[in-house]
Amino acid sequence: MELTTDDQRAVRALAAAMLRSTAEGDHRTASRIGGGLVARFGAGGIADAMTFWAEEIADHAPATVRDVFGKPQPDKALSPAAAAAAVERVRRGYGESAALGVPVPANPEMPAPASLYGTLARYLNAVQRHDRDGKTAAIRELEDAPQVGFDVLRELLLAMASECSPLTRS
Repeated sequence: MELTTDDQRAVRALAAAMLRSTAEGDHRTASRIGGGLVARFGAGGIADAMTFWAEEIADHAPATVRDVFGKPQPDKALSPAAAAAAVERVRRGYGESAALGVPVPANPEMPAPASLYGTLARYLNAVQRHDRDGKTAAIRELEDAPQVGFDVLRELLLAMASECSPLTRS
């Protein structure tokens, strides 16, 4: 489903609210907003939200988290503790969803965050270059993997954006 301009504005407002909640440490609110975003706008909505977060990173990441070519690097932007916390939020989310009767992978094996950094870096680079095919290719890499890989990547992207975006600063 192609999102209208009004839908895209609404998705960006929800994505910004998720960023602020994440930066404040209120992951439950960010998760609820994300659930509403997916329910209302589907896969197109979460794709637009991820693009918004990636744009925030590409535009506002400090020099300390970039390589010599100016590309944001996930391994420099996220501490091991922050990356592990993102994986744990996905694990808890799966547990809560299963308790509510929502179909989720049974006993999913969570990927190590570092195993997704290459895909995340390629995705950020494609967004920075406005390369739609590059974004699609990075996401397709995850489509071949279990759903949990995409969920962890999405959570890592949100955590990284919450560290870089001026929207999260008071």
